[in-house]
Amino acid sequence: MTNHTDPVTLLEQIYDHTEGVLAEIGPDQYELPTPCTEWNVRELVNHVIGSVHFMASAVVGDAPPAGDPPDFTASKQPAEEFRAAADRSLAVWRTDGALDGSVHLGPVELPAQAALGLNQLDVLTHSWDVAEAIGVDRSMDPPVAESVLAASRMIISDEMRGERFAPAVPIADDAPAHDRLAAFLGRQPT
Repeated sequence: MTNHTDPVTLLEQIYDHTEGVLAEIGPDQYELPTPCTEWNVRELVNHVIGSVHFMASAVVGDAPPAGDPPDFTASKQPAEEFRAAADRSLAVWRTDGALDGSVHLGPVELPAQAALGLNQLDVLTHSWDVAEAIGVDRSMDPPVAESVLAASRMIISDEMRGERFAPAVPIADDAPAHDRLAAFLGRQPT
């Protein structure tokens, strides 16, 4: 695999990795804190699954469902819930024209390619967060992490730091790509 992977194939690799991490969540781990200090494991998993559904809906131009978001962890099968969202998302991103034009994401509109990059960044970063929180191997395929890190450096500006992203954390240049990505996004790899 190279860093020139088709962006939807890269997203599929990220989804596969994330599904594997979510499959590791034990029934007693949902209330654990995460590197996203505002969310515990349950809340973070619900965010990840919900955001994959939201992005798929946005790409096809559907409004998000009204009301409170569902608790995707209620079944205690977060990997299965995530896989359903991922399969829907991949089908949407693979439709003709999905990568053309723009995607309305609430108050912002992004070029479809940028929305796909945001989709990749959000899911991969939060899979790292969940792995860190539950104490499982957070490593990921280095070319996948390198691709998302390169995209992150283009997407995330200093102006975006503070509310959505913490300041970058210093890390060795030879650290694993997944930890360099996490550090760039303000996480403290242990």
